[in-house]
Amino acid sequence: MLRSTPFPLTHEQIVSILVEVGGNEVTTKALAVLKDKQDNSTARINAAKVLSHFKEEAFIADLLTVVKDKQDDLSVRRQIVPLISDLKGQAVISTLQALLEDKKDDSSIRRQIALFASNVKPKFGWQAVLKDKQDNAEIRGQAASALGWSGEQAAIPDLLAVLKDKQDNADVRRKVAWVLVDLGESKAVQYLLSLITGSYHFSVKERNTLEGLIQDYATIRACAKLLRKGYLANDIHRILWTACKREKIRISMVDWKIFRLVKVSKW
Repeated sequence: MLRSTPFPLTHEQIVSILVEVGGNEVTTKALAVLKDKQDNSTARINAAKVLSHFKEEAFIADLLTVVKDKQDDLSVRRQIVPLISDLKGQAVISTLQALLEDKKDDSSIRRQIALFASNVKPKFGWQAVLKDKQDNAEIRGQAASALGWSGEQAAIPDLLAVLKDKQDNADVRRKVAWVLVDLGESKAVQYLLSLITGSYHFSVKERNTLEGLIQDYATIRACAKLLRKGYLANDIHRILWTACKREKIRISMVDWKIFRLVKVSKW
């Protein structure tokens, strides 16, 4: 059933059925499939899902063995990362941390770890990853998000240091700015606004977050500058509307074709 079934079942349904049946026969066969590198990747991933449900130390050890093996199927290793990220135990944390720090491993494995192991506390090594300018920008951004989700105030100085470093990667700095804004660091707002470039579009969450943080003349003025970028105009108008009414500020704009002039003034 791990490989194929005569019934129109999804992979999730197959895994669910096998987990429900359980027993030594199911786990023994699942383990055999997982360990067989010649088997197809879909069957091995299904086997890994079944074994991860039982959360037994022996099965966890087998999953860790596969994910650590650089010679194994990359798609199988990638799919095991989210399965073990939810499991507890020092062996799991040590394995994930070692893989995250191994820059010689495939970057997709490290990205998976950065994405799915973000619930692990900062002692996992997120700050070291964030501060390493030579590391992959996407992975560093995920490390910043992990620090933000942890709510660790001790991480704020490192986040601010990256944010203020104009020589650092702009995408990483923008991600760090959003993390700091979410942590309530109002001083990050103006940095964030200065990093909105290209064809950037705000998500609903980002727009709502900024609406709550645009609180004074300085931040209104910084945000208003983004009106020069026509593709952002609708989002910026929504963000500024409440703050401008509250602070009694008027924003006017003159379009001279060559450039747009934005003027911010008190009523």
